[in-house]
This record gives sequence, C-alpha cells and structure tokens, in this order.
Amino acid sequence: MEQMCNNAYYRNMLKFILICSAISLGINGFWVITEYIGIGRYRFEFIILGVLVFLIGMISSFLLALIPRTRRNAVGVFVFTVIYIISLIIMIRLSGLSWELALNRVVRNSVPLITAIKSYTRENGAPPSSLPELVPKYISTVPNSGLMMQPSFDYTVFSSTALTHLYWYDLGSRGGRDFQGLWVYIEGDLSHAILVFTTSKDGIVQNMGVDRFPDGVEKKPFDPDRWREDPDSRMVMVHDLFNYEIFEGQPISDVIKVLGDPNGERVLLNASLIFSVTVSSA
Repeated sequence: MEQMCNNAYYRNMLKFILICSAISLGINGFWVITEYIGIGRYRFEFIILGVLVFLIGMISSFLLALIPRTRRNAVGVFVFTVIYIISLIIMIRLSGLSWELALNRVVRNSVPLITAIKSYTRENGAPPSSLPELVPKYISTVPNSGLMMQPSFDYTVFSSTALTHLYWYDLGSRGGRDFQGLWVYIEGDLSHAILVFTTSKDGIVQNMGVDRFPDGVEKKPFDPDRWREDPDSRMVMVHDLFNYEIFEGQPISDVIKVLGDPNGERVLLNASLIFSVTVSSA
C-alpha cells in the first residue's frame, strides 16, 4: 500500500514538473517570440518578474516546509521556482539570438531600398522626397522592415535650412549666479554663459541665442573691438548685441567678421537624409 502511494506521488510529481516546465517555457518563450517578430524588447520586465518569482517561491516554500502537513506543497513550490528560473536563464540566452535575427532581417530588407535611394540621388542630384518616388524605376515596390510593430521604414529628407552646425562664444563666468530654465548646450565651461549660433548646411545663421545666462546682469553698449580684445566684458554687452546687428539670415562669416573667431564649433547634422526604423526597447 505504501509502495502504491509512493508511486502515485512520484507520478503526480512528474506531471507537476511537466506542467511547471510548460508554463515557465510558455511565459518566457513569449518574450523571445516578441523580440523575433519585432514587437519590442521586454528583457527588463521579464527579469524583474523572474526575481519576484524567485523571492516569492523561496519564501513560500520555506514557510510551507515549517508546517508538517504542507511540506509536500513546499516541495511543489520549490520545484516550480527552480524550473521557472532555469527557463528564464535559457530564454535570456535565446533572446539575444532572437533580437539579432530580427535586426538582421531589417538590414536584409533595407539593402535594396538603400541601393535605390543611391541610384536616384546619383541620377537626380538629390535624394527623393519620399520613398514611393523610387517606384517603379529604381525599385519594384517599397519593402517593409520585417518588424510587426514598425513595418515601415522611417525616411526624412532635410531641407536646406536644417540646422547642421553650431558656433559658440564664451561670455565668461556666471560667478555662481543662477540662470533661468535649463541649459541646452554642453559647450565650454558649464559654469560660464555662452552665445550660440546655429546654421544651415549652406552656412546661413538660422538661430542666435544665449545659454546658461545668469539673472541680473548689467547691460552696456556693444563694442566690437572690446568684445574681441576683452572676453570677460562680453556678458554685459551681449544684450545690446541683439540690437546692434541682425545676424539671423546672414552668413556665419559675417558673424565672425564682427565677433572674431568663435571659441568652438560642432557639427549637429552631417547628412541630407535619415533612413531608419523605430523599434521599442526596454
């Protein structure tokens, strides 16, 4: 009789292990499938879920083991926890491969489209304004990305007025004074205020403004000679500079003639178009 009970127990335990394995692989396998078909990446969420399952399972099995009549239940909880964590570890390894396959599919689908864009640009001197303009001469049809959540490629052509370069002048230290709003640019000493010019790809000034500028600055008339010779005097003159000369719409070379060489410059955009695909990532 005891032998029959033990056999029944082991059969039930085997069934329980198989059910736990199916549930664990199903939950964590869903994560891998979502990455492969391009719905998104949920690695962080599934790892957090795994940590919670581990903590709850270990604590529950320990507490159940303290009570004689629930010790068998403790074994079941412990077994499920171990199986779940093992399946999670396996799926973490597989998720990297799954995501790599998804990205390779995007690259493979984009190759003929990139070739068509290059052919169009070479023949017409400029890229197409939209991807359908490539059909049917350069490509038979616009391919999809291969990702379920983002089946279309993102395509943007920048106009001649798109901001491509930044030039900046150091206005001197703020002296510990606060400034309004948030600073935008990372150029120069962050304890200093700066004057910024942004230009289009043809070198025309599109915007002019100050960043990290403190409150309560004394205002003095703008003097171009003093500006160039005494950088520490720039902060008090910058307000009048906006009235002295309208630089927006003028070549950056005109700015340099008046203000001298900038303290630095940076490329903001070094392309006439952006061709990409947007995917959610966690």
